[in-house]
Amino acid sequence: MQASTGRNFPLLFLALLLFLAGGLLTTLAGTQAYLARILLLAGAAVLALTLLRMGTMLRFVFLRFRSVAEPGPTLNWILTGAILLVAAGVLGQQVVRFDMTKRRSNELSATSREALATVSRDVELIGAFRDNAPLRDTVREMFAVYRAQSRKLQTRLFDPDREPDLARQYGIDRANVILVRTGDAREIVDEIEEPAVTQAILRVEDPRRPSVCFVLGHGEVAPDRQPLNRIRHIMKEGGLQIESVRLGEVVDVPESATVLVIAGPRTRLTPGEVQAVDRFLTRGGRLLLAVEPNLPTGLEPLLERWGIVVDGRRVRDDSPLTQSLGLGSETIAVAQVGEHPITRGLTSVVVLAGATGVRLADRAVAGTSGTDLLKSGPRAVFLEPADAAGQPAGSPPRVGAPDSTWLGAPGYTAPPARQENLVPATEPATCSLAAVLEWDVPSGGGKPTPEGVPEKPHARLVVLGDSDVLRDGTIDLYGNNAFVGRLFGWLSERDFLLRFPPPDRAGTPLKVELAGLRTTFLIVQIVLPLILYLSGFILWVRRR
Repeated sequence: MQASTGRNFPLLFLALLLFLAGGLLTTLAGTQAYLARILLLAGAAVLALTLLRMGTMLRFVFLRFRSVAEPGPTLNWILTGAILLVAAGVLGQQVVRFDMTKRRSNELSATSREALATVSRDVELIGAFRDNAPLRDTVREMFAVYRAQSRKLQTRLFDPDREPDLARQYGIDRANVILVRTGDAREIVDEIEEPAVTQAILRVEDPRRPSVCFVLGHGEVAPDRQPLNRIRHIMKEGGLQIESVRLGEVVDVPESATVLVIAGPRTRLTPGEVQAVDRFLTRGGRLLLAVEPNLPTGLEPLLERWGIVVDGRRVRDDSPLTQSLGLGSETIAVAQVGEHPITRGLTSVVVLAGATGVRLADRAVAGTSGTDLLKSGPRAVFLEPADAAGQPAGSPPRVGAPDSTWLGAPGYTAPPARQENLVPATEPATCSLAAVLEWDVPSGGGKPTPEGVPEKPHARLVVLGDSDVLRDGTIDLYGNNAFVGRLFGWLSERDFLLRFPPPDRAGTPLKVELAGLRTTFLIVQIVLPLILYLSGFILWVRRR
């Protein structure tokens, strides 16, 4: 028994040393290092062989342990091996990171480090990336960098195609995005860059919830009424607060409002109400205006000043995509979308049930940036009332008409919302049905968070040529639900005054020279394994 023990325990000790070396190398080089895998596999093989050879002795130790007064060196060997095995496991779980680049390109920027130091609650970063996605390894490395920076951050990476139940549990409806959440607050990030992720962490960690304020008093539907049940549910899921205001009864839009919504007004806003909306945008507010054909809102001159043109005439689209819906030529399937965070990644078509034309002005206003958000197919026409001869009467203004003929201009009498004698007034062409603008507000900064990080003051404006897309029934058509959710997410999103250094694409030289790299290679991949094997061999020789 004693001779057998002397021959077997060096093998056991060698196996444990291999496990320890593999754990150490995993700590330094990561789980993908091939040498670490070889060491761990060799340790497992030696351990299995040793256990097979020590079967009789192990049965003796564990089955008759109480009857043996002094088990000799066996117990000491087992305890030592257990300690080494636990140490190897711990080292393998906690990766120690060393950034050897001169530009510190494998670390977070100083801006992110300072911002994350203010995080006081646990925040989860959940990546939904397919196994074959090119960005998956990038996200894994990014998560490791964020975890190393803050103990408040937990990360998880999964394939939504392989684990659809997990994707539904997290409320993730598309791949290649990062969910940032804490408590009930959550945000989807589809721009895999450090600034976007850090901004999202600050937004969900801030206990304040953005407020969406619906304007009433002009025939709009109240947010607590049945036609807006679905959108109310979407906003609550997104952590948004809902309130309403009658602009005729207040001087200004409430300070608590992050987003102002004017959804399908049936009558014009008064000049005082228009001025209140103007002041709201000037101080960095966010406005969603959803208009209806042939119903002037009184906001048209204000929109033109910022660079958005509302046509006012009903649009009919005979393009194949719209016809494929089978809902009529005036229920328009959006054929093209502008490049914007609201539309990026949309997988289903957006449908507008009765829309008018909305586009950016031919000449952009200085300091603003935006795009035509939704576009029809190539066979869309504007409709006008027909005269006695069946020709367009020409009453409603055309796109780009002078200010005196705007729908909101005094003296203009709008035709009924729906007329049966509407005829095409333009040649078939692609028509923009929504537009979006954004501009910085020249002020001293936005509201500070409880941690003291100020928000960036900038205004956002979205004008939709259809308000039915917000209502129950229409909001669940095709991709409308996802579009509306992203629309409110972008409008309510808070950007903070964080200055991230521009990424340096010129390369990432290391601090160490070529000789240092060669030395590191020799130590890690040759010298260390040889020492471990030699130690095991010496122990085995001495025990014989």
